[in-house]
Amino acid sequence: MSEVMQDAAREPITHNLKINRPPYDDLVSGAKTSEVRNCSDRDFRVGDSVELFMTETADGFATESIVRKISHIQRGYGLPDGLCVLSYESALRQQLADVSNERDGLRAKLECSQGDMRQADQVMERQRTQISDLEQSLEDSPHALASALCQKLATMRGGPIDWAEAIAITAIVTRLSPEEEARLLAFDAVAPATDEQVAGS
Repeated sequence: MSEVMQDAAREPITHNLKINRPPYDDLVSGAKTSEVRNCSDRDFRVGDSVELFMTETADGFATESIVRKISHIQRGYGLPDGLCVLSYESALRQQLADVSNERDGLRAKLECSQGDMRQADQVMERQRTQISDLEQSLEDSPHALASALCQKLATMRGGPIDWAEAIAITAIVTRLSPEEEARLLAFDAVAPATDEQVAGS
């Protein structure tokens, strides 16, 4: 009886098996791709893996092992009950699958990293915009306050304030240097402001 499909009632598992040196070497080289095994006490299924421990050593302890994936199980057809032939995926195909899985894992990590980088860039851009807005607000606040004070004074007086008073208020609020204040006062002699301009300074 040939067995290529199995009941999917459980996830694939790994079976630990012992093996002697000659068949072990043949499996490692790829010359051997199947084994006759006692299956009376093991639930071998297609898709399971076997880890084969080479135990033919002086002290009897396993020092080497290889892992192979079961691709086919042969029972019957002259085989005694309790014995089966396990066919393994070729080592090259298994290595190719391992490399493909590793590549997919690296690709997923890379995509995740790129997504994190894009998200970090977006956060940094929002922070730069917020900082720029705050800096602009800090720069505009003294001038807006000076203008509001000039308008308040004009309202209290019931008429516009003169240029020198507007410059004095602006100098105090915006912390103008004496040189800057003198240049603004000198501007009054060159191009006098209208009452409306002074009132709205």
